[in-house]
Amino acid sequence: MNRHVLGRTLARLALLALLVWAGDRFFAWGFARVLARSQFRFSLLQSGGQAARVVVLGDSRAVNGFYAPELTRLLGAPVLNLGYNGMSTRLAEAVLRDYLARNAPPRLLVLEITNVHEEEYALADLRSYWRGCPEIGRLAAAEFPVQHAAARLSHLYALNGEVPLRALYYLRRSDQDWVNRYRIAPGLIAATRAAPGFALTAREENLEALGRIVRLARASGIEVRLVATPYLPDYFVRITNWTTWIARIHRAAGGGDRIWDYTGADGDPSHFADRVHLNDLGAP
Repeated sequence: MNRHVLGRTLARLALLALLVWAGDRFFAWGFARVLARSQFRFSLLQSGGQAARVVVLGDSRAVNGFYAPELTRLLGAPVLNLGYNGMSTRLAEAVLRDYLARNAPPRLLVLEITNVHEEEYALADLRSYWRGCPEIGRLAAAEFPVQHAAARLSHLYALNGEVPLRALYYLRRSDQDWVNRYRIAPGLIAATRAAPGFALTAREENLEALGRIVRLARASGIEVRLVATPYLPDYFVRITNWTTWIARIHRAAGGGDRIWDYTGADGDPSHFADRVHLNDLGAP
């Protein structure tokens, strides 16, 4: 290949690379503008300007344990549930920091504290919000450095996944009505009754994040309510270390705030969707 042909080939490759880069940025920019108009909870977090008086954080037990429309009606004040399936305490801390950076502090922060066992699977799914929510992005950079670098290199890669599609679904409606609307199967109840006892676990990094959340809330003038929502009774009685486990969480939170322990408060199986989640009959 002579130098003239080589030069033309390299020029074409450079043009192709430029077009790919420009296309990646253009289409990702357009899609991100659409996501910013969504009523999906992480889009609201990214956009800011919320006027919630009560904010809820936690994993799926918080999502299904605190039904925001009914709580808003009962309290006469806006309630925003920012809980999410698989949300670890570390992710909850990042969400709270991003929220406070763009919104007025709520009067009350409700923390469902039983998510201290969660790993960072939910964080990996939130790639489309790593750039728009800096604290979530910083946590992602520490936990998933390769994926974070790939998302910086290709903005479209950050939009690859189920979460952007979910955000599109909530373009014209709120996601605050999330709650399980089915009943636990009798077979699952029977299997739970026959199961052996087990011990709950907690990740040390989540316990440390819980302490930071409480301190941050106090420094921001926010009242904190630490809550453990109900478990299916037949499941709860098989937890062998509940007293020591909840005491460990209480110490991690600083020991000053009461834990409102409702884990055994609902004895009606019809109020549960499975062993650890309430349904629409059980959620307040």
